[in-house]
Amino acid sequence: MSGNHLHLASQRRKQSTWFADGARVGSKEAGLPPQDGDSVRRWEAGKTTRLNSAHWGLVNGNYINDDLGMYLDTLRARCFWEMANNPTVEGIIDTYASDFVGVNGPKLQVVSEDEQYNDLLEGFWREWVNDPKQFDLAGTMTLADMMLLWVRTWFTDGEYLVQLVNEGRPKVMNIAPRRLKSPMGSLPSKGIVMGVARNKHGRPTAYYIEKADPGLAGSSTLGATSTVKAANMIHMFFPTEAGQARGIPWLASNLQIIADMRDYDEQVLDAARSAADMAVYFYTKREDITFQEVNESTEIERRQQSFLPPGYEMAQLDPKQPATVYADYRGARHGDMGRPFGMPRMMVDLDASGYNYSSARMENQKYWVTIGTKRGACARTTLNPLVEREAAFRRMTGKLGMAPAGVRYVWVWDSAPHVDPKKEAEAEAIQLANFTRTLSDAVKDRGTDIESHIAQLKKEKELMDAAGLAKATVVTMKDSDDEKDEEDVPKTE
Repeated sequence: MSGNHLHLASQRRKQSTWFADGARVGSKEAGLPPQDGDSVRRWEAGKTTRLNSAHWGLVNGNYINDDLGMYLDTLRARCFWEMANNPTVEGIIDTYASDFVGVNGPKLQVVSEDEQYNDLLEGFWREWVNDPKQFDLAGTMTLADMMLLWVRTWFTDGEYLVQLVNEGRPKVMNIAPRRLKSPMGSLPSKGIVMGVARNKHGRPTAYYIEKADPGLAGSSTLGATSTVKAANMIHMFFPTEAGQARGIPWLASNLQIIADMRDYDEQVLDAARSAADMAVYFYTKREDITFQEVNESTEIERRQQSFLPPGYEMAQLDPKQPATVYADYRGARHGDMGRPFGMPRMMVDLDASGYNYSSARMENQKYWVTIGTKRGACARTTLNPLVEREAAFRRMTGKLGMAPAGVRYVWVWDSAPHVDPKKEAEAEAIQLANFTRTLSDAVKDRGTDIESHIAQLKKEKELMDAAGLAKATVVTMKDSDDEKDEEDVPKTE
């Protein structure tokens, strides 16, 4: 056998071994380089074929900052547009912001061994954040008002910016994220990425804010920027990749769905209108009738009988839109729209008519877990530093002593309203009785703290004793047969 034949035979043996063992050891271990036409692969989705090439054609594998630098302005503009023109989108944002912040925002509970320090700092905090003239540099917003804006900004900008300033006392200033821009002529190679200067480790060192035009409220001058040290800026966003410099608008993954739904609704409405405009028409099947020139349309008066020419019949157009599955389709897409925020479909639509108690409660619980996660991040990155700033100011003015060892901050947020208050109360009573739940946790879920709760109970008892009223009686109620839980049945529309 010639040398060439021996070489080909050896290659065939290697290939047959590779095809036999490829699923187990892979091409690298078999000694052969991977080929695009190989029939054996670990991940079928990693292979480009005629059928999937169009779907994956725009995949580039860029780093997140590269894509943000190119598309962030466009994404923001489209998110703002949809929020302004789509009531469902605006409703999602408003519902989420209201649930996140609550009625009056989170309440601070300082925890340490020094009760006097705790009470003083809690009082100073309430005084500061509830007075717009002390808290907001513009003098228009309390902390709760500002937090509503922060949450809305997550949806349209993916981030919020708060500058910490001193004007006799600490104040905060909201900055529109679109004003965070790199100076004219700066390059990413100089460590400035989309308006954020960073050191070699990716730590922000300064922010470049486009200067506001004093002649036009809220507008900016072109190109001119001011530099703010990172120590005086709170830049809050949720990164999806290590080294990410700017936030991604929360509506970004939803934009195509939102656009498709608006277009679909408009097309269905156009089809329904066309069918309504041509609701009645005249025709004849007789060939012996002489054709006559008539008007293209004629008016038919309401609640009157009309006579047709001999041989003609009147028919009504059978409308095909909206189709019978129209509502189901829109509902399913609304579920997709709420998924990135953990918001169930019943919250998107504000309609729980298709849910029983158990399914509604389960979806509601997951939604509030998602909100709790975001609340925790907001507390760590924004609220806690603001408390430290206020505490430092009060110490500087001599109104607050040094922080005791181990001091920590607990934030009490408004809790989710109960689907069935009676069932929730009975479950809570059992947990308190068997010590699997503390009274502090129970009152915290109601948007207050244990100290305020006990103080209020004491005050009410004193008022009732002074008025000669009897002590309230605790009543335990049992479920009747017709009040038992509904069976877990599939959701129906």
